[in-house]
Amino acid sequence: MDFEKLAPARDYLYLFALLMGAGFGSILNRFRKHCSRSFRNWSITIALILFSGALAALSAAVIYSNGKILMETSLFPYLGILMALFLLSFRFPKAAGFPVIIISGVFIVWLSYGYLRFPPINDSGRLRITRETSGLIHVIPAAAPAKAPEKTLPVFSFQSSGNDQVLEFRAFSFSFLKALPVIGGVNRGDIAEIYSGDEIYYTDPRFGKKLFPGLYLGADAILASKRFFSIEEIPAKLELRRLRSGEGLTVFLSETELTFR
Repeated sequence: MDFEKLAPARDYLYLFALLMGAGFGSILNRFRKHCSRSFRNWSITIALILFSGALAALSAAVIYSNGKILMETSLFPYLGILMALFLLSFRFPKAAGFPVIIISGVFIVWLSYGYLRFPPINDSGRLRITRETSGLIHVIPAAAPAKAPEKTLPVFSFQSSGNDQVLEFRAFSFSFLKALPVIGGVNRGDIAEIYSGDEIYYTDPRFGKKLFPGLYLGADAILASKRFFSIEEIPAKLELRRLRSGEGLTVFLSETELTFR
């Protein structure tokens, strides 16, 4: 099932499962041997706070999706795993809690450094190409995000060799299984390379022969083989005769193509 705002509704539903598991784990702590009355009381208090947060998360998931998220049965196994994992983490903090914290930290760093650096694909204009009467070509990026201005393509110029010159582009679009938290269900990608013949004008350092060469020892290929990850290379060509002097074209990136208009 696909619907608008699937990603935030799914993540709130996962948060609900996480808090419910933690709450039940806290209640089980109430029945530990050789614990004080104060510890038992605090266990129940913490459980009630966690259940309150879980109810708020579930309400947010329902509101975001107009209730449709509850019909997404493909998420139920993941919800059960997440709930059981955090129940064990709270019930056995030394045996299960610390490993979960470490693995979660590595997962967050992996996502942030590897995949969340790429912007979502929403058929927006990525850059604009203009031409002067002298034949000088300017490549100007779209406005940079206020929080991450370094993530946009830099402004650069080059002298065209004539109307017969063809400017070539390589872009990538990738996505994860929609059941995965944070990254699932959102297509991301960007323009990786701009060149003409043997002359390369721009190469995005985030890309290489592979999507992330050597970064995770082929993790992207492993994920693709398990159908958790898919990637599509998007080539495009622009004949410079389409660029009139003093005018420009905007390059739009969608999930399947680069267009100039």
